[in-house]
Amino acid sequence: MLLRQISFLPGILMREWKKKEEIEEIASKMLRSLLKDIYRTNPLYKRKFNEVPIADIKTTDDLRNLPFTTKDELREAFPRDLSVGYTAENCIHESTSGSTGDVLNIYHNRAALDYYDAIAFREYKGFNYNLTYRIAYTRFEPVEKKIFEYVGLFRMYYIPVHCTAQEQLDLLIMYNPEVISAYPSSLYEMGKIIERNNTHIAPKF
Repeated sequence: MLLRQISFLPGILMREWKKKEEIEEIASKMLRSLLKDIYRTNPLYKRKFNEVPIADIKTTDDLRNLPFTTKDELREAFPRDLSVGYTAENCIHESTSGSTGDVLNIYHNRAALDYYDAIAFREYKGFNYNLTYRIAYTRFEPVEKKIFEYVGLFRMYYIPVHCTAQEQLDLLIMYNPEVISAYPSSLYEMGKIIERNNTHIAPKF
């Protein structure tokens, strides 16, 4: 939701200019709150965190004391161990590319995804992104089209990661974006074709 994304921006942009110590304190405070919420609502992490009292996790430096969670554990836990109040139906589905051989399904609630989009805006702002620039991105599946794209802002153009490098490059040339957001492996393979065929593309970023 656009209004919620905008509401997140002031706090996100303000933190960018805080001192390192302030940022670390904010991160630690958010971490403690997150762990308490996870322990209360998620069966998988409640079982895992029983091994390490979360009350002992006070700063980001303490993260090393938490047990690792593997992709296999997450796959096995779905959908049995979804957090209380969440279902596959009331969340937004994403997935990894499956480059390691297995796709990992990921489910966000709407507010979390809006916060993620607001963070992404800060990243683009860091290299003087113009809101009218077109962005070509490689992913396993396309992201949901946003309202502001219909008026020519922050336009996103999907390039399927499962296409061949030549097919991805053909789409890239067709979209003619100012910004390319892609997996390094995809860029590498397209780069080899560009160099071999002396193809010309001129993104800004």
